[in-house]
Amino acid sequence: MSAHPPSITVDVQVDEAAIARLVAKAAGTRDTTAPPSVTIPGVPTAISRELACDLIRALGIDPNELHSLSFDHRGIHVEVFALNPEGHRFTADGENVATHRMTIPILDKEPT
Repeated sequence: MSAHPPSITVDVQVDEAAIARLVAKAAGTRDTTAPPSVTIPGVPTAISRELACDLIRALGIDPNELHSLSFDHRGIHVEVFALNPEGHRFTADGENVATHRMTIPILDKEPT
């Protein structure tokens, strides 16, 4: 019998104004240490870890609990570490850390 992490409900509060400020700030960031394969005007070649953590926090996510984050035209896809009732990372087998995946949809209008 395999153990499964407990189900969770995540109430994500997205700070859209903070995200807009972070994107604008990142647009002015340039890293000249490694040449990118392609450059697009206004798109940074790198951002600081601090700015990345600010973006993650603006999505309502603790950067320490983030496993992965990606964006596409449908939404923001997040994978966070599953936590046990004591707040520690959940492991089903004592070695492999369990995660939860969620998608924050990108809507064309405000949710009702």
